[in-house]
Amino acid sequence: MGECKILDTILIFQGGGSLGAYECGAYRALAPWLRANGHRLVVAAGTSIGAINAAIIATQWEDSDQGAAALEHFWTSVATNSLSFLSPFGVFADWNAVWTSLLLGNPRLFRPAVPLWTFSPPVTWAPFTSFYDAAPMEQTLRSFFPVFGPNRVTPRLIVTAVDLDHIRPVSFDSWDMAITPRHILASCSLPPSFAATKIDGHHFWDGGLWSNTPLREALNCLQKRNSPHPPAMSECLVFIIDLFAPQPNGSVEIAGNWDIWALRDRVLFQDKGEYDERSATWVNRHIEFVRELRRRVRLLAGKEQREIGDLAAFVERAAALVEEEGRLQLRIHRIVRSDLHTDEVSREIDFSPARISALINQGHADTANVIAKM
Repeated sequence: MGECKILDTILIFQGGGSLGAYECGAYRALAPWLRANGHRLVVAAGTSIGAINAAIIATQWEDSDQGAAALEHFWTSVATNSLSFLSPFGVFADWNAVWTSLLLGNPRLFRPAVPLWTFSPPVTWAPFTSFYDAAPMEQTLRSFFPVFGPNRVTPRLIVTAVDLDHIRPVSFDSWDMAITPRHILASCSLPPSFAATKIDGHHFWDGGLWSNTPLREALNCLQKRNSPHPPAMSECLVFIIDLFAPQPNGSVEIAGNWDIWALRDRVLFQDKGEYDERSATWVNRHIEFVRELRRRVRLLAGKEQREIGDLAAFVERAAALVEEEGRLQLRIHRIVRSDLHTDEVSREIDFSPARISALINQGHADTANVIAKM
């Protein structure tokens, strides 16, 4: 990036259940780096578990460590000891954690609404719209914040969900509304595990179903008319925490039903922002072109400017349009989680202390490597 400039920064957090602990570790490395370099966090955006992480960071931003300790406290508080259905060693420990979540839930996040549903044949599931009650999640979030917004932009909190009444994505934005734990719950309402969350007569599902990497949604919020945003055409850092690494080249191995569910989640939630990233590159080049062309035209002598009057006017109109739309130059950095050896079993439903700790440490180490190379 050349010399270190003070830049506005956007953080994008994906959804992924217990994998969100990786984002906690990533932020533990990012927070002091942003502070040391003077970079300003202008947006914390997320969906599903990423919405929880973004909300804790935004609401605890005034803490001396910008909410890093509060976020880690959340993750250590939701870590749950496993019951020993099987041997407590090796891969069996991972299965114990998974079965603990499936059968007993998580006391800080969700509890069974249909006891022992995993042992019932699917034909008996017809009466149920969900298998778990997410009320504990809302209660846990209330212990971290009651409400955030409106007119809150330091940083701005943006979380996404799917409006079932209109089948469209929605963004809850702390600039123009009060975001409560219930809005975060709406962003986490992944069917069929959780029921839709009702707010003001509308029903919402997990935002990751529409887009698990809400960069576009964050930019759309920043470009609202009369909305606070970084100066138009300025450079912004963007960090995307990618919880679902791309599948390595080669044939997919499916040994059983568990592999089917894991592959389904990868297809559904893996980042699909390649187009957004290519668009950002195009916008960056367009901004650089317009800015440099305007600079050169303005350096011309008065007589020369009059001779190219139409061109000079066109350049000014092009620059004014870019500024009016609030276009930004995005310097996107991806922090990509690689699979741990426990992923084959644990996936995103293992909340054991060992798994949470491993994910936090992995996120911290990966992010430290990324920012060391910047």
